[in-house]
Order: sequence, then C-alpha cells, then structure tokens
Amino acid sequence: KSAERLVYFNPHLAEDARAVYQSSLPNETEEILGMHLIGDSIFSIPSYWLADKLARQGVPVWFYQFDWEKDNRFKAQHAADQCFFFGNLDTHVGKYLTGEPDSQDIKEKRQSLSHYMMDALLAFSEAGKPDKANIWPAYCEKDRAVMSFNYDSTITHDPILQRRRWWYENIYSKFYA
Repeated sequence: KSAERLVYFNPHLAEDARAVYQSSLPNETEEILGMHLIGDSIFSIPSYWLADKLARQGVPVWFYQFDWEKDNRFKAQHAADQCFFFGNLDTHVGKYLTGEPDSQDIKEKRQSLSHYMMDALLAFSEAGKPDKANIWPAYCEKDRAVMSFNYDSTITHDPILQRRRWWYENIYSKFYA
C-alpha cells in the first residue's frame, strides 16, 4: 500500500515495486516492506545515486550502511548511527534511539561497535579514508563496496542490488539521464 501512496508511482510501478520488494525481502510483512520502500525512496537510493555520481567524477567515496537493530520491530532507526559515531549510547536520546542493553554481552558489543565507528570517523578526519587497516575499499560503481556497521561489521557489495536497480530503471532514469 505504501507504493500506491507515493505520488511518482503509477499503478503499474506500484505493482512492480511490490514484486521487487517481496522478492528481495521474502520474510517481511507488508508493513515492513512499506517501511523499506519509503526508506529507500528517502535515504538509501538517493545516497547510492550520489555515491555513483561522485565516484564517476573521481571523488573518493566511502559508503556505509547502519544495520544494527534496536529490536525486531524498529530495526536500524534513523539517526541511531550518530549515537554510535559519537559514543552517546547512554544519553537520553541515545537510549531512545538504541534502547537499553538487556545483557552485559550486548552492552559490550554495543560499546565495541561504537568504538569501531568512532575510530573510522577519526581515521577519516585524519587521513581522508575511514580505516587505517585498508579493509574498507573506496566505493565505485563496479562493485559498490558498502561497510555494514553491525555487531560483526563487514564489507558488502551492492547489498540492495535488486531494489536499487528497480529505482534506477523506473524512477531515476526518468529524471537523471
């Protein structure tokens, strides 16, 4: 239903979008699929499009995706990454966005992720790239390397490929040649 509410979707595109999202996220409910569609339209797809454009121009780009989940209902909340980047997990806003750890193990994992993200930010400010160990490659259109910040942070490649392609082909190609 979310697709029908987006003004740039005609009925045909809404059905296409539903099929793409159901295929790429087969275990999610209609409501969660709608949240992904809206999140993609506002945050993810414009970020990929800009990263692609900058990389084509030779501008160094490092792309990340914040995949840490507050819980199964809220997933990764908008701006929660900022609490990790700046070590503000225990502030009022930090607790609101990231929740309270329910065990010592989770508390330690959260702190470890926060330190990892702060180190990446500091390395970027000092050297112009986010890691000193060179495990986070610069983004390019060929492989679209993306750092997935989570308890076990890893590099992924074009993690929303099917959805991104759909947006590029059906929406972005109409506006940006």
